[in-house]
Amino acid sequence: MLAASDTPIGETLARLGRHGIRAAVLVPTETGLKKSILDAIGPLRDYLREAGVHDYLGQAQGVEAKRLVRAVYVYAGRERQTVASLYRPRSKQGDPRIWFRGLGSYARAHNLLVIVALRGTLHVINCSDKAIIESLDVDGSPLQRLALAFSQGMSPSAAKLLGKLKKICAQGFVPSIRVGDTGIGATLEDLLGIATNTRRTPDYEGIEVKASRRLPRGANRITLFSQVPDWKRSALDTAGKILEAYGYQREARRQLYCTVSAKPNAQGLFFRVREDEGLLRNKWTDGQVSRDVVCWALETLKGRLKEKHPETMWVKAAHQLDERGREWFHYKAVVHTRNPFVENWESLVSDSTITMDYTLSMRAHGTTRDHGYLFKIHPNMITALFPPPMEHDLSK
Repeated sequence: MLAASDTPIGETLARLGRHGIRAAVLVPTETGLKKSILDAIGPLRDYLREAGVHDYLGQAQGVEAKRLVRAVYVYAGRERQTVASLYRPRSKQGDPRIWFRGLGSYARAHNLLVIVALRGTLHVINCSDKAIIESLDVDGSPLQRLALAFSQGMSPSAAKLLGKLKKICAQGFVPSIRVGDTGIGATLEDLLGIATNTRRTPDYEGIEVKASRRLPRGANRITLFSQVPDWKRSALDTAGKILEAYGYQREARRQLYCTVSAKPNAQGLFFRVREDEGLLRNKWTDGQVSRDVVCWALETLKGRLKEKHPETMWVKAAHQLDERGREWFHYKAVVHTRNPFVENWESLVSDSTITMDYTLSMRAHGTTRDHGYLFKIHPNMITALFPPPMEHDLSK
């Protein structure tokens, strides 16, 4: 259903996220609008439960257990009152449903609807309507008033860490303590006095510290976390089998370094979110047939996001090489985020905003080298996954 959206989901959530709006999304079909029925998909159910609006898990089947919730349609210059019906029919195993009275006059099939819960009321925003989404920047508009209701501050630990980072910035360029891509993070951790993080938890007093090089806009994705597949539920149950089946030869070595998104890549690998199974499936296709490769439990991935990034400092550094080829870093800026929008995970994977990198290769003696399964996002889309980041120039 989400894949049929006529408006980019990731870009829209990123724009709303810059204003602190935490939300869920729906994309109505022609059949749904005609029959006045929408599936309450998993991310929406999670969002409503966490927002304290409704929990489908405890709801009985049948019309007598239907729950009515106050709702409003948001326009560019006004709001219209309506009612949301949340229920589980007696038929079809009681699959959760939602409907907004009068939706047919507010949206068309495949429009991107964003649902925002605030003080028990569901705000429905048709983000396919340019005038509505543009009103986010119009003083006094209903959408801007909604955005002003969301805010966040800086924790004492974050303020302490920011002070340390400013002192590091004042040192100017410092030499890398390690050769290769990981040098930038290892050098910063060394300067902060942080032991190399082999644990799953954040680095500094509950705050994750992520360092990256400043590259041309859009050139570098940032790693959110690494998570191995659920081998027990996967078609291929080892990294070696993945490498054997889908790897390629490069300089006499078999390897698989590629990015997987919702669209098939050069190796034919792609993602499909299966909410009915609670799984993110990595599949392969040659354009005619497809088959499963590996999978991850959606709850595991969302749990890793919450576990790894309750609060994060994304540090950007300028870099240069000296005459001996050694890399030096000047840590110059920080983007500070908190409390990820875990309810957006499925939407952002389906939209190819969140991707995953394979990092597999064959050692000389025949065993598999596995550097992780890296889930990534572009920096310019970070607000689709986190509330408004606070940006800091470390030189000031």
